[in-house]
Amino acid sequence: MTNKKVYFITRSYFPEYKGGGAIVREQTVNLLRSKGYSVVIILFTTNVSLWENVEDVIPIKVNLNWIKYSLVLEHIGLITDYLSPWVGGVVGKLSKVINKDDIIFATSGGELGCIELATKIKAITGSKLLVNLHDPIDHTVVLGQKIPTRYHRDRTLISNRLLSESDGILTSSQLYSDELRRTLINQDIMIANWYFGFFGTMDEVASLPSCSQGFNLVYAGNMNNIQKPQVLIESLIGTSAFSKINFHFFGSGVNASVISDYSDKYENVIYHGQKKQSEIHEFYIKHAHAGFIPLIGDYFKPFVPSKLYDYIKFGLPVIAFLPDGDASTIINDSRFGVSVDDLSSLELSIDNLILDEANYLSLKSNLLDRRHEWSIENTSRVLFDMLGKLDGK
Repeated sequence: MTNKKVYFITRSYFPEYKGGGAIVREQTVNLLRSKGYSVVIILFTTNVSLWENVEDVIPIKVNLNWIKYSLVLEHIGLITDYLSPWVGGVVGKLSKVINKDDIIFATSGGELGCIELATKIKAITGSKLLVNLHDPIDHTVVLGQKIPTRYHRDRTLISNRLLSESDGILTSSQLYSDELRRTLINQDIMIANWYFGFFGTMDEVASLPSCSQGFNLVYAGNMNNIQKPQVLIESLIGTSAFSKINFHFFGSGVNASVISDYSDKYENVIYHGQKKQSEIHEFYIKHAHAGFIPLIGDYFKPFVPSKLYDYIKFGLPVIAFLPDGDASTIINDSRFGVSVDDLSSLELSIDNLILDEANYLSLKSNLLDRRHEWSIENTSRVLFDMLGKLDGK
């Protein structure tokens, strides 16, 4: 056990934000505290009142009305990140609180603001800096690809400069870890991959509900153009598999109306809307047979969606439409389901591995036997190994 102090910098945290990234960060803080670390959360927030009486939280007030303007400035390259306007005003205050014996833990789901703040504090205090990249930095070249979006100034150089000022980096994929080792200026940085895994006990497992009313295939997550969960429906309409499946969708986003329209048209497409995580998990346990994961485009090869760990935790075999990267490798090599990178292969995969009862039960049994490997208690060894090395530097 340790009483080492960690200053945990994030731009999203539960319950202000309900998405997977916010939940992962809350779970990371709980994990650190369970191992004896004293954690103070430094949080960019648009709702300071929510955190006023919360112990060990230092809120940084972000003006919601100005975010859209700072996003424009980021897009054209006039500032490093949309959070940059609020970084300079708090560096002095935080540098008086943090000292050289503390560890700064900067998180990122693609943004640079938390890392920018952390490097400025490190430069003043001499603290050790650990960066945890939940996803690759947005609008940088990764494995020769850029995120498919409207115009945005390339941030590869500024990202590499900021990351090179850290002492250690934890990525969420092996491909990105290898990429940073090749591209970062500072070759002395410790870089390791940390597959986050799932948090909590394995007491609750998805049951084997009857298939007499159809096979329940579920998607829970964002419905933006990165995921496009409707590809599952569109690739199966007109096939023999379509009528055998009940398609359950949880979430919100720009494609929610598309899913809702399919729900109006087909009885076996059910749009549940945005639900609490506890309600989604209850659905997994009582009704779901398998889970679906899509990511659209080769840029997302080094991404591992957090919903994969949820499916593993609850023993749900996975059907995925993913580029050939980390997540696809985990699914296929571990026999947790099947991942394809060609939509025309989805029907065959579903017929062979999901709707075939013997194959389905084999996948389910394998998942239940091996899912403990993906508990955060096992996957986090790399995190604490890195923290130990930083403490000894």
